[in-house]
Parts: sequence; structure tokens; C-alpha cells
Amino acid sequence: MGSSAFSYDNFFRDIVGNFIFRVVLNSVPDGVSLLDSELRIVDLNFTMQKWYKHKMPAQGKKCFWVFHGRKKPCPNCPSLRAIREKKVVTEVVSYDGFNFRKEQAQRIYAFPLFDENREVVGILEYVKNLIPVRELEEEVQFLRKRVALLEHQNELLRNLLEEERRKRSFCEDQVKNFILPNLKELETLIKDLPEARYFSFLSFWFQSLCSSSLPSAYQELSSLTPRELEVAMLIKEGKSSKEIAETLSISRKAVQFHRQNLRRKLGIARSQVNLTTYLRNIMQ
Repeated sequence: MGSSAFSYDNFFRDIVGNFIFRVVLNSVPDGVSLLDSELRIVDLNFTMQKWYKHKMPAQGKKCFWVFHGRKKPCPNCPSLRAIREKKVVTEVVSYDGFNFRKEQAQRIYAFPLFDENREVVGILEYVKNLIPVRELEEEVQFLRKRVALLEHQNELLRNLLEEERRKRSFCEDQVKNFILPNLKELETLIKDLPEARYFSFLSFWFQSLCSSSLPSAYQELSSLTPRELEVAMLIKEGKSSKEIAETLSISRKAVQFHRQNLRRKLGIARSQVNLTTYLRNIMQ
């Protein structure tokens, strides 16, 4: 396709030989091709030469053969329309010129070149490779879907948190209005009995559960065993190790062991803080 003896007239010779034109042509990152009125390639910029290096040299050959491997012009050729209509024409065409695939598409801008008689003597084609644009559009679509998914998940989380807040508020109301008053009443009725300490302990924990901000000391108390909690309640009441041992029917050695564990778990093992005072402060 094309003659080895191809030569262009003075119109194209002046353009191709212009130094500034050559510099501008080759500085464009997109493809630029200069065609005559018969769609023969007069010149290509570096980008086009890189894209179609397997078809080089291309000068004098038909553009539809070099660019698309066709034996005749593409059905939607924008350059033919630009020659016929004498105006700038743009069209999205397939890279291979046959079966259109958007993932291998190019947008071609065909600019007609006129002589002094207002006749079209050539075409300047500007070729925009849409493959990176398509990839970017797909990435944007993917990110939009991700954002929509995250917004949906965020809405679900807000609804769950609101539901948890309502449940907590309901439980707190039940504790404050019903459970705590009954515990206090029972504690008063059996205040002289050993079992009274259990009601005191329960009141303490229900109050801590209703607290909007749980003190760190309460968190430390949550790590205690049931027996350690019993010992802690008795220490808070000012009971001696002997009295605690008698109340719980354990040895004084066991009480001392629990005292050591209490100091360690409450973070005061290496300090001189009085255990009774500390427990009274955090178990009010």
C-alpha cells in the first residue's frame, strides 16, 4: 500500500521542513500524523512512530493500512469526512479498525489543511489514545462503588450503635429505678447478717455498670476472682485478716495470699498505699 517513489508537493515540503513545526510535533505526547488528500502518510510524530513501529517506514503508505491493517478506508473515517465537509471532524474509532472495542479505542481529531484556493490538500490528525482514559474511568467507577459500600456500611454501623445506645439506656433505667432500690432495701433489712456484704457488692457493680465512663479501677476489679471480690469487700468494711478468715472459713494464710493478689491486680503491689483506703475509694 503506497509507492516507494512517493514525494510530497511544496505545500507539505514547507511544513515538514519547518524546524519549529518538527519540535512542536514531536513534543506532543499524543499521536499526530500529517496526511495528504488521498490519505497517504506524509509525516508522523515520535509518538505515532512508537505506537506503530512494526509498520515503519510509513511515509507514502495509506493511513488505514498502517494504522488499522485495512485495504480500504475505515467506515467512520473522520479524515474523509473532514475532506468532504471541509471542517474539523472528530470520531472514536477502534485501535484495530475492525471490531469496535471500547477498551482499545482512539479519539481522532481530523483538521483539514487548505491551499490558497480553499481546497483541502491534506489532513492533520490528532490521535488521543483512550486506553489510559478508560482505565482511569474504570478505576473511578470502582472507587465510587467502594465509597458507596463504605457509606452503606457506615450507615449500618450508626444504626447498630444507636440501637445499642437505646438498649443501654433502657437497662440503666431498669437498674436505677428498680434493681438498685430493691437491693438497698434488702441490704438494710439484713444489715446485721454476714450476707449483707453480697448485696452491698451487687449494688456497687450495678452502679458501676450504669456509669457513663467506667473508671480504670473498676476495670481492674473485673479481673478479680469471686473469692478475691469477697475478700476485697470485707477489707473495705475494715475487717482484719483474722475476721475475714473466720467469716469465709479459710486460713489466715489464704487471706494474706488474697491480699497480695489484690494489691498486684489493682496495681499497688510496689507502693505504700493502704489497701483498705484504696478499696474504699474505688468501691464507693
